[in-house]
Amino acid sequence: MDRTRMEAGSEGYTAALVAYSALKTAASLNQPGAQAAVTKLEPRFAGQSKAKAKLAKA
Repeated sequence: MDRTRMEAGSEGYTAALVAYSALKTAASLNQPGAQAAVTKLEPRFAGQSKAKAKLAKA
């Protein structure tokens, strides 16, 4: 059961990252409302690039 939860959480988080990335791209292209959504979601994804950098070094 724990593996299933972990896998589901991982898939959900991956999907959220894809959506967040798409929103950031839309915001960079000045799409209406995209920047507001990015601003709202930013705290949820803050520091993720630092975590990736640490994993790459390990």
